[in-house]
Amino acid sequence: MLDRLKKLCANFPDLLPLVKVLAADSPIGIQVYDSEGHSVYTNEQHTKVYGGPPPPTYSVLKDEIVAAAGFMETVRAAFAGKTTELPVIWYDTASLQENLSSKDRDYIQKVGKKCAIAVRLVPVFDDAGNVPYVIFFHNDVTAEVYMKQERERALKERDDAKALVQKVLDQTKAVIYIKALDGKFIFVNEQFCRIFNMSREQILGRTNHELFPKEIADILRANDVHVLNTRSALEIEETVVHSDGKRHSYISLKFPLEDSTGAPQGLGGVSTDITQYRLLEKELSNAKRMETIGILAGGVAHDFGNILTTMVLNADFLLRQHGQPPSELSRSLEKIKTAGQRASLLIKQLLAFGGKRQIEIGVLDLNSILYAMRSILSVAMGEDIQFELNTPASVWPVLTDPVHFEQILTNLCLNARDAMLQGGTLRISTSNVALNGEGSDWRIGKPHGDFVELRVSDNGTGMPAEVVEQIFEPFFTTKLEGRGTGLGLASVKELIQKNGGDVRVESKVGEGTTFRVYFPRATSDAAIAARTAARGTALEQGSATILLVEDEAILRDTSATILKQAGYTVIEANNGRKGLELWRDGNIAVDLIVTDVIMPGLSGAEMIRLMSEVRPFEKTKVLFVSGYSEKKLSAHDFKQDSLHFLEKPYGADELLIKVQSVLKG
Repeated sequence: MLDRLKKLCANFPDLLPLVKVLAADSPIGIQVYDSEGHSVYTNEQHTKVYGGPPPPTYSVLKDEIVAAAGFMETVRAAFAGKTTELPVIWYDTASLQENLSSKDRDYIQKVGKKCAIAVRLVPVFDDAGNVPYVIFFHNDVTAEVYMKQERERALKERDDAKALVQKVLDQTKAVIYIKALDGKFIFVNEQFCRIFNMSREQILGRTNHELFPKEIADILRANDVHVLNTRSALEIEETVVHSDGKRHSYISLKFPLEDSTGAPQGLGGVSTDITQYRLLEKELSNAKRMETIGILAGGVAHDFGNILTTMVLNADFLLRQHGQPPSELSRSLEKIKTAGQRASLLIKQLLAFGGKRQIEIGVLDLNSILYAMRSILSVAMGEDIQFELNTPASVWPVLTDPVHFEQILTNLCLNARDAMLQGGTLRISTSNVALNGEGSDWRIGKPHGDFVELRVSDNGTGMPAEVVEQIFEPFFTTKLEGRGTGLGLASVKELIQKNGGDVRVESKVGEGTTFRVYFPRATSDAAIAARTAARGTALEQGSATILLVEDEAILRDTSATILKQAGYTVIEANNGRKGLELWRDGNIAVDLIVTDVIMPGLSGAEMIRLMSEVRPFEKTKVLFVSGYSEKKLSAHDFKQDSLHFLEKPYGADELLIKVQSVLKG
């Protein structure tokens, strides 16, 4: 229309009547200005927008608003013969009046309408090429502007919402992803990038087989295909390999994605790392199994201890009868004794796991214990294993439980024996070390300070790294079925931790294994003699009178025979009530009472309490024997320093040395 009007104006000298005819009903506001910028015509639509034509004195070439808006150059260009356009601007005549001088304010009509106007300026030329008129076409584009603003607002809200969702997805620890039908990733969150140490650009457009090992990718793709084929969600546990090379377990929820017509577009997935949960679940399961084992072990420990003690004592008794040189019978008896001691170790392990045995930290000289156990360990190793012991005299005393130390040492030695199927050399050594917590191969903590290192080395089969990582886990074993319980090394770690120590393991397949166990140094060696004297004490012929209270007949008879053979006078009682009755008679002078703790009817501890009410223990000593710990007796009314305890099962030498030690005070 504008071009047509411009052409018509050029052919008609009388412009205004023509414009009035053409612009009367136009939806566009039309205004005609002469060469001086004065308004000579406005149509009805223009009046609706601006309220009416400007007065005769008004000139658009001197308009303050136009000049203030920076449009004057564009307006003058139109009057100079160039078709121009003004930017879309908002007109609010009511508010504009406040910014004008009083003179110009009279020219602005107050209609209170706010609108967006797009203005095009079209010059009209005469025959001489001059511009007698400029037509202003005022197009109300308020609706279009509002629509554009609304669209921009909607787009901004969409972008803001998208950014917010992306931020939320990136902050979560879950792995979130979207895949196309061909399996290529088209969206991943930040967690996905973090665990695989890749950027989004490196992941997007790639498939499972380009990111994971084939055996893992095959399973992941099979799960994806199942979701796409069934068009239903799937919750399943999956395994992936992180950038550090370690396998992690994930619980994945995968679901199909469809367009508005229901056509499949791909699938989405949310995967949560449950590796730690699975480890905790395993630990909880093991803890429950240990608790059950501990309850069972505690229930049978007493009876089992009696049986094992009877076995070991009778083997010792027969060995004493036959003496040297070793005969076939002697070797068989040694094997019986060793088997009994190994069974005893297993019971102690079970009690330790079940929390039935209390820890009793003391000051120990490890070298003395090693030499005392050397003969027993040599027999347990077998004839095809050479035994080497290196224990410098300068080794510090340590703080540890003596029974726990024996269990740790025996377990490590038996483990080494089983690794040397064709024979070999077992080396045990001790040394002083100062630790500063450095290193990553500690199994318990990062110890600092002075420690004594116990090193147990073999030149057996060795272990690969993945096995070394698991050897301390309860029930983990590489031995053939029926040959290993999976409790040995698990109990070793448990006992080391209870005694404030730590452990390291070095192993190479085909070369052997070395266990390094660290025990904290004792600050004073004043108690060494008291804790180790019994082990180094030579047996002497006894002369004291002993009241032996034991409800197991076989064990009582065997113990009495061994004590009598050593020169002691033994009075036997088959239960606590009989022992109390003999004490009440007062016809005997008893130097030592050796009593079991747990007996039917009247326990050993209760019997001693009742005896003390009959008459005080002036010179009579008491030795408790049981499969339970000495500390368990502390709840009774006895002073701790007056208690002596011998743990079942025990051998003849252990019994006699303990009796001799107690009698000497």
